[in-house]
Amino acid sequence: MEYVREVVGKPTPRVLAWSNTPESRAAVGSDFILMERINGVSLENRWLNTFDAEIGAVLKELVILDARLQQRAFSQIGSLFFKEDVTPELQNRPLYMKEEHNNEHAAEKYRIGPIVDKQYWFNEPIKDYRGPWPDMISFIQDTCRLALRRAESQAANAVSSHPTPSSLLSRSKPHDLPELRRLLQQCVSLAPYLNPSEPALTTPRLTHPDLTKPNIMVAPTGAVHVLSYIDWQGAMTLPYIQGAILPPAILYDGSLVPFPDDPFSMPEMPPDMPPELKEQAELELRLAKRHQLTSSVLLRRSPLRLATACLPHAQLLASLPETALRCYADGPQNLRHLVRELCNAWPFDLEEPSTPAECPVQLSSEDIMRDREEYPAFMHYQKRRDEFRVHIQCDPDGWIPKEHLDVMRRN
Repeated sequence: MEYVREVVGKPTPRVLAWSNTPESRAAVGSDFILMERINGVSLENRWLNTFDAEIGAVLKELVILDARLQQRAFSQIGSLFFKEDVTPELQNRPLYMKEEHNNEHAAEKYRIGPIVDKQYWFNEPIKDYRGPWPDMISFIQDTCRLALRRAESQAANAVSSHPTPSSLLSRSKPHDLPELRRLLQQCVSLAPYLNPSEPALTTPRLTHPDLTKPNIMVAPTGAVHVLSYIDWQGAMTLPYIQGAILPPAILYDGSLVPFPDDPFSMPEMPPDMPPELKEQAELELRLAKRHQLTSSVLLRRSPLRLATACLPHAQLLASLPETALRCYADGPQNLRHLVRELCNAWPFDLEEPSTPAECPVQLSSEDIMRDREEYPAFMHYQKRRDEFRVHIQCDPDGWIPKEHLDVMRRN
């Protein structure tokens, strides 16, 4: 957060104290972080009941934030640390990829260290596979290897005498472990061929993967100016192609308004909209236009983002780490489908002479049949789960606003 505030020039909460020593952690009895209070409201509070002219301020600021975060290419993939908080070996590595940028003040103050994203940490004493990584190939391969260790740990816990609730509630079961092991190894085998021919697309850039509406604090009235961006715990330096996602805050998640094939054209109201759905459709049209406007501006302003959008396997690359790490919790269907889609996209780069003519991963007819049968059911489950979460006004982390809690209990 301090890096973003000082170097990127965008507002984040100031940290007043945190458990940076064993003594401070022991004094409280837990890890903690104490930040300043932001006197505003979340974008969630204003998104649906604010005129588009006033919402335009936050859309513009999100575009500017994206550009500012991409100004510096980092030397490694991982999480940002203060220099004194990483090992001497990592202290000796430069912060940025370009030598000219390593003359800046930030290049002395900060370093890239192991990834701190919570998906990479679980109750196993594993020292490897958490970075930092020099390139996208090693990042993907280590993530898949760690995902296997995590799946094995969860499977062992599920059959232990004292299983945890999370292992019992996982959609994968111990008998799925051989398939998960095979799928993760297939991802490791495909990784060396996933690099695009344009090197800039894999240079590490700082990204905030969770820019949802609750994590953007804005002015309570008037133009929706950003007061602070919060919840940077999952921020990391990612290969550009894997981090070039649209801010989740502006994503249209309705179902009544289709998007045009042209990414620079605005969506329109379907002419055959039933009268009873027209009011809801008009609201969704406004939200779809916000999504498309932000997306088109980002594509026009960033050649790298446009190049990423033109790669058929870019979205698969972006989703691969989380899909691998959650393969036991979510079930094998998502990972199985991702591997099949990667195989279907082969060859990833026709300009790369070292790419073999045949994909190194060959799926059996049984694999393909299982994916065709199980993946649609899995997506239906995901869709209904998300619809229920929206209905009870629960965010993805399981939090429900206090003012809605009594209503949800009655319903």
